Amino acid sequence: MHSYKSKEMKKIYTVVVLLMIVISSNLQAQQESLISQYTEQMSLFNPAAVSIGESSKLSILHRRQWQGVADAPTTTSLTYGFYAGKNVGLGLSVITDKVFIEQSTFVGIDYSYRLQLDEQSTLYLGLKGGGNFYSVNTFNLRTYGYVVDPSLNSIANFTPNIGFGAYYTRGNFYLSLGSPRLLSTERATENNGRVASSRDRMHYYSSVGYDFIVNEAYNLRLRPSIFARSVIGSPSSVDFNTMLSLDDKFTLGATYRTSTSFAGIVQLAINPNLMLGWTYEVYSEPELTNTGDTMEFLLSYKF
Repeated sequence: MHSYKSKEMKKIYTVVVLLMIVISSNLQAQQESLISQYTEQMSLFNPAAVSIGESSKLSILHRRQWQGVADAPTTTSLTYGFYAGKNVGLGLSVITDKVFIEQSTFVGIDYSYRLQLDEQSTLYLGLKGGGNFYSVNTFNLRTYGYVVDPSLNSIANFTPNIGFGAYYTRGNFYLSLGSPRLLSTERATENNGRVASSRDRMHYYSSVGYDFIVNEAYNLRLRPSIFARSVIGSPSSVDFNTMLSLDDKFTLGATYRTSTSFAGIVQLAINPNLMLGWTYEVYSEPELTNTGDTMEFLLSYKF
């Protein structure tokens, strides 16, 4: 009986380790967060975008993947940025990813400085300072024995990090380049040979977009953009996004993420300050079609 329990606990431990390896290294480079309404929370990926156009804005987003899977990945993020005067923008960015027994929360303070290159061109340079709170909670893992398996150790640590970015605008055109976490850090370290090390690698984010005026009388605008993520050792991911806005009150759009998914986006301005957004995403990969669809909710307020 004891031998049977030991074998079952070893199976559970093996499944947990394999799951964490997959989550940490192979879900489309998803060591860092993945969201579809990236234009509303660009400071998560580029600190230079914390206060574009001398505006102050608070945005909260919640994303739930794989509706048909228990303990599926969820992402919750908050960004706040304001113009502090003298070409300086300041802000706060917080993003939490949770999947199964693993949770990661990155908190950053954003700083940007505006350089007016000419009458139409502006360059923002940004720095991000903060750190990541990482935990693996094995307390609720169910085993077949009454004795706690010493291999299933809970983990909790904090790792500081820094980031940088540049954001260029000229008229209705923008170009964004950023890396919010420059340092390659370890999520978990080896402890007496029981916990495998998992390392976060530096991610690069780039985006380009343009705001076309389709009909000036109705303030009808077409806003295509591209958002790319890349990390050494993992597949790159690119979002091709197009949004059609009517008088900045109602916006309808679509996104294609390379080799992964399609998404529809709806944004509604309740008033000139408050905006609500919703994304519905379906997967194109055969191995993900049975996991359920993904939904994303956004609340944004301009001060």
